[in-house]
Amino acid sequence: MTKKIFFLFFLLLTTPYILDAYYFGKNKIQTRSYDFKIVESQHFRIFFYSGGEELFKFAVPVLEEAYEEYKSVFGIDFDNKIPVIIYNSPKHFQETNVIPQLIEEGVGGFTEIFKSRVVVPFTGSYREFRHVLRHELVHVFQYRIIMGKLRSSLITATVFRIPLWVMEGMAEYLSLGWSRDAESYIRDLAINNKLPSVEELGYYGGYIVYKEGQLIYKYVAENYGEEKVGEFFNILVFRRSLDEAIKKCFGITLEEFDKRFEEYVKKNYYPLFKEFDSPSGLKEITFHNKDASYMNVAPALSSDGSRVAFITDRSGRTNIVLYSAVSGRKLKTLVKGAKTPDFENLHMLRPGVNFSVDAKRIVFSAQSGSGDRIYIVNTENGRVEKSIKLDVDAIYTPVFSPSGKFIAFVGIKNSRSDIYIYDLESDTTIQLTNDPFDDRDPYFTDDGENVLFVSDRVLRHKNDTVFIFGSYAIFKINLKDRSIERLTPYARELKNPRLIQDTLLYFIRDYRGALNVFEYNIKTEKLYIVTRFISEVKDFDIAPKTNRMALSILWDGGYDIYIYSLTDTKEVKSIQWDESPPMLVKISLLESQKKYSPSFSLDWVNGYAEYMYPYGFSGLMALGLSDELGDHEITVITDLYQDILNSQFEITYSYLPRRTDYIFSIYQYWDFYYISDFEAYLNKNLGVEALLSYPLSRFRRFEFGLNFENQERHFLVEDIFGNFYEIPSLRETKNFLGVYLAHVFDNVLYSYYSDPLDGTRYYIGATKSVFLSTDLTIGVLDFRHYIRLAKRYVWANRFTAKYSTGRDSIVFTMGGPYDLRGYEYGELMGNKSILFSSELRVPFIDKIKIAFPLPLEIGGIRGVVFLDVGNAWSGGMKLQPFDKFPRLKDLKGDVGAGIRLELGFAKLKIDWAKKTNFVSVYDHTWQISLGRDF
Repeated sequence: MTKKIFFLFFLLLTTPYILDAYYFGKNKIQTRSYDFKIVESQHFRIFFYSGGEELFKFAVPVLEEAYEEYKSVFGIDFDNKIPVIIYNSPKHFQETNVIPQLIEEGVGGFTEIFKSRVVVPFTGSYREFRHVLRHELVHVFQYRIIMGKLRSSLITATVFRIPLWVMEGMAEYLSLGWSRDAESYIRDLAINNKLPSVEELGYYGGYIVYKEGQLIYKYVAENYGEEKVGEFFNILVFRRSLDEAIKKCFGITLEEFDKRFEEYVKKNYYPLFKEFDSPSGLKEITFHNKDASYMNVAPALSSDGSRVAFITDRSGRTNIVLYSAVSGRKLKTLVKGAKTPDFENLHMLRPGVNFSVDAKRIVFSAQSGSGDRIYIVNTENGRVEKSIKLDVDAIYTPVFSPSGKFIAFVGIKNSRSDIYIYDLESDTTIQLTNDPFDDRDPYFTDDGENVLFVSDRVLRHKNDTVFIFGSYAIFKINLKDRSIERLTPYARELKNPRLIQDTLLYFIRDYRGALNVFEYNIKTEKLYIVTRFISEVKDFDIAPKTNRMALSILWDGGYDIYIYSLTDTKEVKSIQWDESPPMLVKISLLESQKKYSPSFSLDWVNGYAEYMYPYGFSGLMALGLSDELGDHEITVITDLYQDILNSQFEITYSYLPRRTDYIFSIYQYWDFYYISDFEAYLNKNLGVEALLSYPLSRFRRFEFGLNFENQERHFLVEDIFGNFYEIPSLRETKNFLGVYLAHVFDNVLYSYYSDPLDGTRYYIGATKSVFLSTDLTIGVLDFRHYIRLAKRYVWANRFTAKYSTGRDSIVFTMGGPYDLRGYEYGELMGNKSILFSSELRVPFIDKIKIAFPLPLEIGGIRGVVFLDVGNAWSGGMKLQPFDKFPRLKDLKGDVGAGIRLELGFAKLKIDWAKKTNFVSVYDHTWQISLGRDF
């Protein structure tokens, strides 16, 4: 059975001219070439390219220091040097081929398990860069221990899935210790009783496994000793049971560990509620618990305080919306993100929206095609007035000047985060800063003559051998003479500076584990606290004329927009501005570099082999090889039987470093089918193929291919004992040369398990034989549209049409679990087919818990209600859909319902359907299958 399933997949890969094998999916686009070089330290091979010289000099000492720490924690050492690949910006990082998956904005770095490749971007902050390097290096040590255990006990080790919180929480704790962002996040969950138990956390994914996992390791270190952090992980990998590992490491059961951890949380967090405020008394604009959003961020107030614009993920995508700040009523959606090439990404994690003084326009940055752009959008009609492409790698937090003639923004280029000014009238750009410091959050003063910004800059001599970073102050740069003045002392975190009347400076800073809004009097140097919220104020804006402030606050498990009055500001005498010391890293002096040249090594291998006398060897094998950057890939799939002439195989080479992907393959496969009770065909297909894929955007691409195939057909006769004999005189040979062209579009929003939730995808493709003996033309149209009716309810629709003509036209079949579900598999066939399916996908059973005979918990069972209409036919028949509406004539229909159980690698699908002509129903069928919904 395994062999049949394997080669069903194999046949899809090796019959490109039969267009049932097409696929959807978004595109990973390489917008530039990278001249990678390699620097080697004692334990690492650092990959970098032009503009990243300062990054590798910083990364080497950080990694080497962390290596010595983690070697002690995990008790292992490495024989080979660890590859670390550094990209100068998040956009470049998203283009990496080390993994084939699309990389979203929230991914700060990753570690590839088979070759232990660490891949990280530079975001402009050396503090963030240090954290990501240390975090990913933890995974390298973790994977080495896990893979060592897999090799020593392959079968039993794969049964146990290590909870994500164990992996990510440990990486966060070892790389950061305890952190302010973790403190704010845990406070919110703890106070609102939304913190899952340790046992429950094993079923979670997402941000919570990082931060609650970090807290669990903090608890372990404080109560059992730092040495238990690494010991627990090693025991868990060896024992393959969380309960057993906790018993061995801490001497108590998982249940008891959970109780003690819960007490620890209550003791540390419940008393804080007396000292801080909740936002429950404020005017709330958004309600994430009602509308299923999580992030409502980057509020921008109009100058009169009457309207607020912000970014929201309410629809599952990122949009910019406009609300009344007075009534809380939604006025309109200004920008719909993540559906078109213009707004692929609205930078939800580093957001920025700003009104012009007259409130007729907003400005923001978004990732678009080859890079970031600044967009100016009219707030009355939602139209884009101007799209600005600049020569930088990333753009963040653009703001208008009071005159509306200039835009200040953060630009990242050549691994430096600097402040720029764009002149809207002359279409020119001025770079205000040019240094390795982390400059961010620009904002014009009221007179438009200065720009405020946040930076970790310090005085530095030209020959310094130390990176100084990570402690921030607010600065002011004069646009005439470029002089820079520091306005505040330094703090661990500072953001969003706003200067009112040249005296009062408002900003967000850390305060006792939370982020709140502060007011700083520049003349008296007195610090006032404006808000006292227990978690964090992520972003804010002020309308000074009305003393109104808009806040994005983390509360009750999500970020919401609130309106706050400045009249409640209080002086807090006990608060002292403790200057946060900077972090120091000694610069690497390594100078020896070598140019990167690709060399192949094994990524993965799977399969089995056997020997049977007198037939010889047989077996299935699949393996993948690539270079360290993933730009060159080789895949080999074989079904070995005796020798190469009798085997099935495909060997594919993919060339991926450019915008156009080139894929070349050579293959051979056999197919067998009966033509009568005692007669059959055995076909041998040997071919070569070249495929080009050119992406126009993240959502749209063209594909072009050439395929040559030699087809050898053997006519077989079966005797009464089941033996087959060939009749050589009936052997046929054909040669096929086909040209393939397709257009693919996909802007669908997918769930964690790749289920479509919202959006559209379609495929239009054709193959035409040319020159040689085969006469064949195939055309395929497949259009699918999804509407998210509610958070867990999806209405899915599909229309497909297929056409084949020529002397050697192929036959399409219909019926079975993947098209007309009321008909048996292959019940309808012909060289033309159409199909329409409409399906409502709903939650059915959230959780079933069984106590006897075995404790078992099954969750996430979903239901579907569907309708299918279609047919397959041949010849010149003119299709008449209806006899007398709504009675079907030439079309076949069915209605039914089914359930879906997620297995991880596929869905178990059980469908019950009845045939219908839309007047009556009859003849029911059951369909059971594995796969994904259309």
